[in-house]
Amino acid sequence: MWRFELNTKKILVFIFAIFFSLFCYGCSIIEPVDDVVEPIPMKLKLGGSTSMSKLVSVLSEDFMEKNLGLKVEHSETGSGAAVNEVLNHTIDLGNISRNLNPDENPERFEKRIIAFDGIALVVNVKNPVENLSSSQIKSLFNGHVKNWSELLNFDAPVTVVGREESSGTRKGFQSAFSLGSEVSYNVEYPESGDIIARVGSDEGAIGYVSLASVSGKTKSVKVDDAACNRENIISGGYPVVRPFLQIFLKDFENVLFKKWFEFVNSEDGRTIINQENFIPAVDVEGSNDG
Repeated sequence: MWRFELNTKKILVFIFAIFFSLFCYGCSIIEPVDDVVEPIPMKLKLGGSTSMSKLVSVLSEDFMEKNLGLKVEHSETGSGAAVNEVLNHTIDLGNISRNLNPDENPERFEKRIIAFDGIALVVNVKNPVENLSSSQIKSLFNGHVKNWSELLNFDAPVTVVGREESSGTRKGFQSAFSLGSEVSYNVEYPESGDIIARVGSDEGAIGYVSLASVSGKTKSVKVDDAACNRENIISGGYPVVRPFLQIFLKDFENVLFKKWFEFVNSEDGRTIINQENFIPAVDVEGSNDG
Protein backbone atom coordinates (compact mmCIF):
# COMPACT_ATOMS: atom_id res chain seq x y z
CA MET A 1 0.00 0.00 0.00
CA TRP A 2 2.78 2.38 0.94
CA ARG A 3 4.65 1.58 -2.29
CA PHE A 4 1.48 2.26 -4.34
CA GLU A 5 1.03 5.70 -2.77
CA LEU A 6 4.67 6.55 -3.45
CA ASN A 7 4.35 5.66 -7.15
CA THR A 8 1.17 7.71 -7.42
CA LYS A 9 2.93 10.75 -6.00
CA LYS A 10 5.80 10.31 -8.46
CA ILE A 11 3.34 10.14 -11.38
CA LEU A 12 1.56 13.33 -10.24
CA VAL A 13 4.85 15.19 -9.86
CA PHE A 14 5.87 14.04 -13.35
CA ILE A 15 2.57 15.23 -14.88
CA PHE A 16 2.83 18.58 -13.09
CA ALA A 17 6.39 19.03 -14.40
CA ILE A 18 5.20 18.42 -17.97
CA PHE A 19 2.38 20.98 -17.73
CA PHE A 20 4.65 23.53 -16.08
CA SER A 21 7.20 23.15 -18.90
CA LEU A 22 4.50 23.61 -21.53
CA PHE A 23 3.22 26.71 -19.74
CA CYS A 24 6.70 28.25 -19.61
CA TYR A 25 7.25 27.50 -23.29
CA GLY A 26 3.97 29.18 -24.19
CA CYS A 27 4.92 32.28 -22.24
CA SER A 28 8.24 32.49 -24.05
CA ILE A 29 6.63 32.71 -27.51
CA ILE A 30 4.13 35.49 -26.66
CA GLU A 31 5.13 38.60 -28.66
CA PRO A 32 5.80 41.89 -26.88
CA VAL A 33 2.84 44.27 -26.47
CA ASP A 34 4.55 46.78 -28.76
CA ASP A 35 4.18 44.40 -31.70
CA VAL A 36 0.41 43.93 -31.29
CA VAL A 37 -1.41 45.27 -34.37
CA GLU A 38 -3.79 48.09 -33.53
CA PRO A 39 -7.44 47.38 -34.40
CA ILE A 40 -8.95 49.29 -37.31
CA PRO A 41 -10.97 52.25 -35.99
CA MET A 42 -14.67 51.73 -36.67
CA LYS A 43 -15.70 55.39 -36.51
CA LEU A 44 -14.82 58.44 -38.62
CA LYS A 45 -15.72 61.87 -37.23
CA LEU A 46 -16.24 64.74 -39.67
CA GLY A 47 -17.27 68.34 -39.04
CA GLY A 48 -17.13 71.91 -40.29
CA SER A 49 -18.61 73.78 -43.25
CA THR A 50 -22.39 74.17 -43.38
CA SER A 51 -22.18 74.60 -47.17
CA MET A 52 -20.68 71.11 -47.42
CA SER A 53 -23.08 69.61 -44.91
CA LYS A 54 -25.67 68.04 -47.20
CA LEU A 55 -23.07 66.68 -49.61
CA VAL A 56 -20.99 65.14 -46.81
CA SER A 57 -24.11 63.66 -45.19
CA VAL A 58 -25.19 61.93 -48.40
CA LEU A 59 -21.65 60.66 -49.03
CA SER A 60 -21.47 59.37 -45.44
CA GLU A 61 -24.74 57.45 -45.72
CA ASP A 62 -23.65 55.70 -48.90
CA PHE A 63 -20.18 55.00 -47.48
CA MET A 64 -21.70 53.31 -44.42
CA GLU A 65 -24.07 51.24 -46.58
CA LYS A 66 -21.10 49.93 -48.55
CA ASN A 67 -18.96 49.35 -45.44
CA LEU A 68 -21.13 47.68 -42.83
CA GLY A 69 -19.73 48.08 -39.34
CA LEU A 70 -18.10 51.43 -40.08
CA LYS A 71 -19.75 54.56 -38.72
CA VAL A 72 -19.39 58.16 -39.89
CA GLU A 73 -20.42 60.98 -37.55
CA HIS A 74 -20.94 64.44 -39.03
CA SER A 75 -21.44 67.83 -37.37
CA GLU A 76 -21.96 71.39 -38.65
CA THR A 77 -19.74 73.93 -36.91
CA GLY A 78 -18.47 76.12 -39.76
CA SER A 79 -15.24 76.16 -41.76
CA GLY A 80 -13.40 78.28 -39.20
CA ALA A 81 -14.23 75.97 -36.31
CA ALA A 82 -13.14 72.88 -38.28
CA VAL A 83 -9.48 73.89 -38.17
CA ASN A 84 -9.35 74.01 -34.37
CA GLU A 85 -11.44 70.85 -34.03
CA VAL A 86 -8.95 68.90 -36.14
CA LEU A 87 -6.04 70.34 -34.13
CA ASN A 88 -7.76 69.33 -30.87
CA HIS A 89 -8.62 65.84 -32.20
CA THR A 90 -12.32 66.57 -31.71
CA ILE A 91 -12.87 65.43 -35.29
CA ASP A 92 -10.78 63.38 -37.72
CA LEU A 93 -11.55 65.24 -40.96
CA GLY A 94 -12.41 68.93 -41.18
CA ASN A 95 -14.75 70.20 -43.91
CA ILE A 96 -13.67 73.62 -45.19
CA SER A 97 -15.42 75.40 -48.07
CA ARG A 98 -12.48 77.65 -48.91
CA ASN A 99 -8.70 77.63 -48.97
CA LEU A 100 -6.84 77.64 -45.65
CA ASN A 101 -5.71 81.04 -44.43
CA PRO A 102 -2.01 81.69 -43.68
CA ASP A 103 -2.80 82.21 -39.98
CA GLU A 104 -4.44 78.75 -39.75
CA ASN A 105 -1.08 76.93 -39.89
CA PRO A 106 -1.72 75.21 -43.24
CA GLU A 107 1.68 73.48 -43.00
CA ARG A 108 0.30 71.27 -40.21
CA PHE A 109 -2.40 69.74 -42.38
CA GLU A 110 -2.83 67.37 -45.26
CA LYS A 111 -5.68 68.46 -47.50
CA ARG A 112 -7.81 66.79 -50.12
CA ILE A 113 -10.15 68.61 -52.48
CA ILE A 114 -13.29 66.51 -52.90
CA ALA A 115 -15.33 68.93 -55.04
CA PHE A 116 -15.62 72.43 -56.49
CA ASP A 117 -18.49 74.85 -56.03
CA GLY A 118 -19.53 78.05 -57.75
CA ILE A 119 -20.65 80.88 -55.45
CA ALA A 120 -23.69 82.35 -57.15
CA LEU A 121 -24.67 86.02 -56.91
CA VAL A 122 -28.42 86.06 -56.25
CA VAL A 123 -31.18 88.67 -56.50
CA ASN A 124 -34.97 88.64 -56.31
CA VAL A 125 -36.72 87.29 -59.43
CA LYS A 126 -38.47 90.67 -59.83
CA ASN A 127 -35.14 92.45 -60.20
CA PRO A 128 -34.49 92.84 -63.96
CA VAL A 129 -30.70 92.75 -63.62
CA GLU A 130 -29.11 89.87 -65.57
CA ASN A 131 -25.41 90.72 -65.46
CA LEU A 132 -23.10 92.70 -63.17
CA SER A 133 -19.46 93.63 -63.65
CA SER A 134 -16.91 93.04 -60.92
CA SER A 135 -16.68 96.79 -60.28
CA GLN A 136 -20.48 97.09 -59.94
CA ILE A 137 -20.54 94.17 -57.50
CA LYS A 138 -17.83 95.82 -55.43
CA SER A 139 -19.77 99.11 -55.40
CA LEU A 140 -22.93 97.29 -54.26
CA PHE A 141 -21.25 95.38 -51.45
CA ASN A 142 -19.16 98.27 -50.08
CA GLY A 143 -22.28 100.44 -49.83
CA HIS A 144 -21.48 102.98 -52.55
CA VAL A 145 -24.61 102.10 -54.54
CA LYS A 146 -27.71 102.67 -52.43
CA ASN A 147 -30.47 102.18 -54.99
CA TRP A 148 -30.72 99.90 -58.03
CA SER A 149 -31.80 102.87 -60.12
CA GLU A 150 -28.13 103.96 -60.08
CA LEU A 151 -27.31 100.93 -62.24
CA LEU A 152 -30.47 100.18 -64.25
CA ASN A 153 -34.12 101.05 -64.68
CA PHE A 154 -35.30 99.58 -61.39
CA ASP A 155 -36.20 101.69 -58.39
CA ALA A 156 -35.56 99.76 -55.17
CA PRO A 157 -33.23 100.35 -52.22
CA VAL A 158 -30.30 97.94 -52.16
CA THR A 159 -30.25 95.44 -49.29
CA VAL A 160 -26.86 93.76 -49.01
CA VAL A 161 -27.21 90.30 -47.49
CA GLY A 162 -24.30 88.10 -46.44
CA ARG A 163 -23.12 85.22 -44.29
CA GLU A 164 -21.64 85.50 -40.80
CA GLU A 165 -17.94 86.31 -40.43
CA SER A 166 -16.75 82.72 -39.90
CA SER A 167 -18.42 81.47 -43.08
CA GLY A 168 -16.25 79.93 -45.79
CA THR A 169 -18.75 81.14 -48.40
CA ARG A 170 -18.32 84.71 -47.20
CA LYS A 171 -14.52 84.51 -47.27
CA GLY A 172 -14.57 82.96 -50.74
CA PHE A 173 -16.90 85.62 -52.14
CA GLN A 174 -15.13 88.60 -50.59
CA SER A 175 -11.75 87.31 -51.70
CA ALA A 176 -12.93 86.96 -55.32
CA PHE A 177 -13.79 90.66 -55.45
CA SER A 178 -11.03 91.92 -53.11
CA LEU A 179 -13.63 93.38 -50.76
CA GLY A 180 -11.68 92.91 -47.55
CA SER A 181 -12.94 95.02 -44.67
CA GLU A 182 -14.72 97.42 -47.03
CA VAL A 183 -17.81 95.21 -47.25
CA SER A 184 -20.97 96.72 -45.78
CA TYR A 185 -23.79 94.29 -44.98
CA ASN A 186 -27.31 95.33 -44.04
CA VAL A 187 -27.90 91.91 -42.53
CA GLU A 188 -25.86 88.75 -41.92
CA TYR A 189 -27.11 85.18 -41.62
CA PRO A 190 -25.61 81.88 -40.39
CA GLU A 191 -27.13 79.73 -43.15
CA SER A 192 -27.49 79.93 -46.95
CA GLY A 193 -31.16 79.07 -46.58
CA ASP A 194 -31.69 82.29 -44.61
CA ILE A 195 -30.14 84.30 -47.45
CA ILE A 196 -32.38 82.63 -50.03
CA ALA A 197 -35.45 83.38 -47.89
CA ARG A 198 -34.46 87.05 -47.41
CA VAL A 199 -33.55 87.71 -51.05
CA GLY A 200 -36.72 85.93 -52.17
CA SER A 201 -38.86 88.25 -50.03
CA ASP A 202 -36.98 91.53 -50.68
CA GLU A 203 -37.04 92.90 -54.26
CA GLY A 204 -33.94 95.04 -53.64
CA ALA A 205 -31.83 92.41 -51.90
CA ILE A 206 -28.59 90.94 -53.24
CA GLY A 207 -26.57 88.13 -51.70
CA TYR A 208 -24.45 85.08 -52.45
CA VAL A 209 -24.94 81.35 -51.93
CA SER A 210 -23.62 78.05 -53.18
CA LEU A 211 -24.86 77.29 -56.70
CA ALA A 212 -26.68 74.25 -55.31
CA SER A 213 -28.70 76.53 -52.99
CA VAL A 214 -30.24 78.84 -55.64
CA SER A 215 -34.00 78.29 -55.44
CA GLY A 216 -37.37 79.79 -54.70
CA LYS A 217 -37.95 83.40 -55.71
CA THR A 218 -34.27 84.06 -56.39
CA LYS A 219 -32.17 83.96 -59.55
CA SER A 220 -28.48 83.81 -60.28
CA VAL A 221 -26.89 86.86 -61.94
CA LYS A 222 -24.05 86.64 -64.45
CA VAL A 223 -20.68 88.00 -63.32
CA ASP A 224 -18.68 89.77 -66.04
CA ASP A 225 -20.97 88.08 -68.62
CA ALA A 226 -20.24 84.58 -67.25
CA ALA A 227 -23.09 82.47 -65.87
CA CYS A 228 -22.58 80.39 -62.74
CA ASN A 229 -22.94 76.90 -64.21
CA ARG A 230 -21.10 73.60 -64.43
CA GLU A 231 -19.38 74.32 -67.75
CA ASN A 232 -18.00 77.69 -66.69
CA ILE A 233 -16.85 76.36 -63.31
CA ILE A 234 -14.85 73.54 -64.94
CA SER A 235 -13.42 75.77 -67.68
CA GLY A 236 -12.52 78.59 -65.30
CA GLY A 237 -14.83 81.00 -67.10
CA TYR A 238 -16.77 81.83 -63.94
CA PRO A 239 -14.67 83.91 -61.51
CA VAL A 240 -16.18 82.90 -58.14
CA VAL A 241 -15.22 79.26 -57.60
CA ARG A 242 -14.09 77.66 -54.36
CA PRO A 243 -12.78 74.24 -53.33
CA PHE A 244 -14.49 71.90 -50.90
CA LEU A 245 -11.58 70.72 -48.76
CA GLN A 246 -11.21 67.99 -46.19
CA ILE A 247 -8.18 68.41 -43.93
CA PHE A 248 -6.41 66.20 -41.40
CA LEU A 249 -3.24 66.44 -39.34
CA LYS A 250 -0.02 65.38 -41.06
CA ASP A 251 1.13 63.36 -38.04
CA PHE A 252 -2.21 61.65 -37.43
CA GLU A 253 -2.65 58.24 -39.03
CA ASN A 254 -6.13 56.80 -39.56
CA VAL A 255 -6.54 53.80 -41.85
CA LEU A 256 -10.10 54.87 -42.66
CA PHE A 257 -8.88 58.02 -44.47
CA LYS A 258 -7.66 56.00 -47.46
CA LYS A 259 -10.91 54.06 -47.59
CA TRP A 260 -12.97 57.25 -47.36
CA PHE A 261 -11.15 59.16 -50.12
CA GLU A 262 -11.16 56.13 -52.41
CA PHE A 263 -14.94 56.07 -52.04
CA VAL A 264 -15.34 59.84 -52.60
CA ASN A 265 -13.34 59.60 -55.85
CA SER A 266 -15.07 56.42 -57.02
CA GLU A 267 -17.85 56.28 -59.59
CA ASP A 268 -20.43 56.13 -56.80
CA GLY A 269 -18.88 59.11 -55.02
CA ARG A 270 -18.71 61.16 -58.20
CA THR A 271 -22.35 60.37 -58.97
CA ILE A 272 -23.42 61.73 -55.58
CA ILE A 273 -21.31 64.89 -55.98
CA ASN A 274 -22.82 65.54 -59.41
CA GLN A 275 -26.36 64.92 -58.14
CA GLU A 276 -25.80 67.53 -55.43
CA ASN A 277 -24.85 70.03 -58.19
CA PHE A 278 -21.14 70.21 -57.38
CA ILE A 279 -18.09 69.34 -59.51
CA PRO A 280 -16.09 66.23 -58.48
CA ALA A 281 -12.45 67.16 -57.91
CA VAL A 282 -11.31 64.15 -59.95
CA ASP A 283 -13.02 65.72 -62.97
CA VAL A 284 -10.83 68.81 -62.72
CA GLU A 285 -7.29 68.11 -63.90
CA GLY A 286 -4.55 68.77 -61.37
CA SER A 287 -6.94 69.72 -58.53
CA ASN A 288 -5.09 67.62 -55.94
CA ASP A 289 -1.56 67.80 -57.38
CA GLY A 290 1.07 68.63 -54.83
